[in-house]
This record gives sequence, C-alpha cells and structure tokens, in this order.
Amino acid sequence: MRSRIGYGVLGFVIFVLGGITTQQTTAQSANNPAGPSTLYAGTFTYQGELVSSGTAINNVCDFQFSLYSVASGGSQLGSTQTALNVNVQKGRFSVELDAGVSGPFGEAFTGGDRWLGIAVRCPAGTGSYTALNPRQKITAAPYALSLKPGAVVRSAEPVNSIFTASNLGTSGNGLVGYGATSGVYGEGTSQSNETYGVYGTTGSSSTSASAVYGRNNGTGIGVHGLSSGYDGVVGESTHAGGNGIHGIANGGTGAYGVWGLSTSGYGVVGNTSSGTGVSGNSSTGNGVYGSSSSSSGVSGSSGSSNGIFGFSTSGNGVYGYSSNNYGVNGVSGVEVGVQGFGPNGGMRGFSTDNTGVWGQSENGSGIIGVSGGNYPSIWGFTGSSNPAVKGQQNGSGTGSGVEGIAISGNGIVGSSQSGYAGMFYGSVNVTGAINAAVKNFRIDHPLDPANQYLQHASVESDAMKTIYDGVAVLDRDGKAVVNLPDWFEALNGDFRYQLTALNAPGPGLYIAAEIKQNQFTIAGGIAGSKVSWQVTGIRHDPYAVANPLQVEVTKPLTEQGTYLAPESSAQAAKGVDARYRSTIKNPPSIPTIDIPAAPAQELEQELQRKLERR
Repeated sequence: MRSRIGYGVLGFVIFVLGGITTQQTTAQSANNPAGPSTLYAGTFTYQGELVSSGTAINNVCDFQFSLYSVASGGSQLGSTQTALNVNVQKGRFSVELDAGVSGPFGEAFTGGDRWLGIAVRCPAGTGSYTALNPRQKITAAPYALSLKPGAVVRSAEPVNSIFTASNLGTSGNGLVGYGATSGVYGEGTSQSNETYGVYGTTGSSSTSASAVYGRNNGTGIGVHGLSSGYDGVVGESTHAGGNGIHGIANGGTGAYGVWGLSTSGYGVVGNTSSGTGVSGNSSTGNGVYGSSSSSSGVSGSSGSSNGIFGFSTSGNGVYGYSSNNYGVNGVSGVEVGVQGFGPNGGMRGFSTDNTGVWGQSENGSGIIGVSGGNYPSIWGFTGSSNPAVKGQQNGSGTGSGVEGIAISGNGIVGSSQSGYAGMFYGSVNVTGAINAAVKNFRIDHPLDPANQYLQHASVESDAMKTIYDGVAVLDRDGKAVVNLPDWFEALNGDFRYQLTALNAPGPGLYIAAEIKQNQFTIAGGIAGSKVSWQVTGIRHDPYAVANPLQVEVTKPLTEQGTYLAPESSAQAAKGVDARYRSTIKNPPSIPTIDIPAAPAQELEQELQRKLERR
C-alpha cells in the first residue's frame, strides 16, 4: 500500500518470536517450580518502502513509531519509539522495535487490534518529522503462523515457558483446550531436572479454586496421569491444613472421590513420616475403599503414626475388599498393625466362608481387645453350631488354647440359657476352691453305656475332711497294725475311727493304739478274722491352714437379693447368674459388602484402552 502525504510508506511487520527473551518479575523459591508467572519482553522487525512523489528514497533518515488501538484518532498507547540514522536504499528500510512490557509500548499487546503511527524526516537530523497516513495495522507475521493447528513451537533457549496464556480480567480462562483425545497435553522431557508435563498455579485463597482443573462431561476421566517409570499423579500441599490430593464424587454410591487401581501392586499407598498415611472421611459411604485382584486392597505405612486412618459418621471409616487375599492388611515393626476405634465397634471382620478377623504375632499377642465401657474387650457372636470364640494351641508347646486373667473380677465366666455354662473334654486342674450347689460325677452306665448315664453325688462336710478305709486280718493275738502313707499325719489331724467285724461278730474290737508315726493298732478280735476299718481326718496342711473353710458367708453387695437356686419362678429373674444372662444380646447386623460395579479385570481392560489411546 502507498501513502501520498509527504512520503509514502509500504510496510509490513514480522514478529520474531525466536528473539523473545524471558524476564521474571517475581522471585521463585528453591522449593517451588519456576512456572509461567510473568509476561515476556521481546522485539519485532518493521520493514517498509519509502517513496516521495513516486521516487524511491536513497538517504539516511530518522523514524518515529507510535502505537494506537484504533486506525485514526484515539489515545496513544505507551510512548513513542525513535529509530535514528536508518539507511534507506531504493526506498527500502528495516527497523527493530521493542515490544517488551518494560519498553516504550508497555503492556500494550494483550490480544486486541493495534496500529502503528509513523513519522519520518530525511535527511536524518534535519528539519521536522512528517506524519504518514494512514496508520499501519499490525497483522500476523510468518513466525506467528507457527500457532496454527498442528504446528509445533520450539525454542533452544533455556526459557521458563515457550507459551504463556494470561487472562488479566476478573473472570474467564487463561487457556482452554479442546481435543478428541486430550484437551491439553503436556510432557516434560528432562531426564535429570525437576520437570512437569502440565503445571498450574493460582494465587486464589478460595478453597474451590484449582491450579489445574480437569473436567469430562461424558463417562471418562477428568484428570488422568500416566508414568512409565514413576507416579502417574502426585499431589503436594505445603499448607498446614491442605491436602496433597483431594477427591470429590457426587455421582452416587458407585462413584469414588479417589479410586486407585493396580494390576499387581497397591491401588492406593499412603506414606508419612509423622502424620497419617491415608485419611478417608465420608458422611454416608466408605471413607477409604480399596480393591485388588492379587494383592492388598489398601496398604498404609507410617514411620511413627497411623499408616491408615479412616473416619466416617455413618459408613465405614476404612473398608477393604480382596477377592483372594486380605481386604485390609496392617503391618507394624514395633506397634499395632491395625487398630480400630468406634462407639459401636473398634474393628469388625466379616467372612462368607472363612475367618472374620485373623490375628497373628511372632512373639506377642495375635489379637488384644481392650474395653473401658460396658462391653467386653473381645466379643464373639455365632448363629450356628460353631463357637463364638475359639482358642487353639498347636504344636508341642505348653501354651493355652484360652486363658482368662482378672485382677478383681472373674477370669472366665460361662453362661448358658439351655446348655452347659462350661464343657471340658479332658482333665481339669484347679489350684483354688470349687464352689457348687451339687458336685456330681457322671459316667456311662455300666449296664447300658450306650443309652444311660450313671451319676453320684459327692459327700459333703462342714470341714476339709478326708476319708480312708481298708480291711485288716487279725493275728493270733487278735490284733492288727494298720500302716498308713508316710505323708498321712503331715496332711491330717483330729482323727475319727470306725471298726466293723466281717463274717463273725466282734464285740470286743477296739483301737488299741491311735495313729502315731503313720500307723494305728486294732485289738480285741478273734485270731484270723477280718475287720473293716475307716479313718477320717481334718486337713491341716499349710494351704488348709491359710485358707480355712468358712461355713457361713455373707453375700457380696452385688449378689445380695439374688439366689443361687431360686425357690419360685417369681425369683428366677433374681438368680445370681441373671447378671450374666442379661448380657446376652442380639448380635450386630452383618455389614453389606459393596463390591465394585465393574470387576477388577474389566477396570484393567478399560485402563489399557485409555493407555493405548495415548
């Protein structure tokens, strides 16, 4: 185009993007990545043809360049740039103008239309400047064409960012990408330095603001991270109450705030040196849900605190499911592998065909239960013929299948509404006293062992009495010395005697010498006759002396008003064992297992399809 006012200028503009250099206006800390936080400074070249009255100029001239947002009139943007002593040959000239934010034009290039106002004086240094009309519109240049679809922008310079999109308004997006595969795709190629495929930063203090936000309006993934050698997605927060990764799902019971899937390792792993490895919180669903086809559904590790911590107001704080391994597996080097706390149950295990809760320890306790309220430390329920709680000792050791220890209460209490409170198959050893209303023995009936029992009651006494008997044969003098065990007098004292003649009367029988040195003498009988004798004693061994039998005992306050054998049905509820019977309650409801809608194999196939599309 030509201008016939004063001089004529035929001009065009070339943006030299490769000549742009980066200037950062804010410092970056050593711990934060140097993201695109500033505008750039750079230059562009203006070339034109200067003619006068149709004749090309050959001279040295001075030029002035001013920037406007309109073709005519309006206010100048920034200040004027001057190019002195410009060599014009055959009318053609070239000048380099500063387009940086700190240059004369300032932050003028924000995406709107711009026009250059040009003034010239020839020869240079003489006379005044002549303004040329019309103003020259700044249009796209060859380097700007590298932004067309499918083009690649490269730079060999060590710049922070090749491209930065900035929205200086109060709303809107800095960069929007649409694509059939990826709307925005970023890749960091550095093999040694800290690099990011996509990096977003925001200065907003709003909890709903996001540095990077991904949204899928269909059924796919909002944000997908893929790494061939390390983490697909990493979240980090330096705020005291911030979350490294925060997931929200509003799609119903089949949706998850954070979902982790692994074909051979861990779906989700949380690791912390002092806090909580993984924390799950839910108002109605699962705080943390883990599923694995071959390994642990959820695994947590911590150096000094909780490997996994889950909290829920109505659902499961932590729920783990595994098709062929442990739903939740806790391992600790020095403390508890898995710990549960809850107002209605600290920990609950459920299994359809195996063990609900399994505890194992190499040198400690497999399972320990502690309760400070009105409930047992360990409580077992069963609705079948299997035991609610079972203890088993295997191997050649001397451990106990079940052991009960109490400081002031009962070590073991058994209660049954229709069966036996206790069943023992084998010998029973008691080091203390046995209290019972009746002490029987029961054996298979000798005459009908297949269909009947034979029962006898024990002989009762108000003292720790022992009974010994035997048959003695009198010598030719009508006497017999009965020798007793060498421990007899050490165990017994206060002896009583009874003699009965056998096969013939023995009215003259008597005890000629009482027990001394563990023997006594019978006399007054017929030579060669038999005598049945019985001796009773009262124990005076150290245990009996230290623990004398109290014949009449006042009931403890907790048992007063109750009865060992209530005499009427009206008193049945006041039996001593009623306090144990009253604790028999209905078992808690069995939790529902929410298996994912898609099996792990289908999820794995879906993940593979997504990877192939990359």
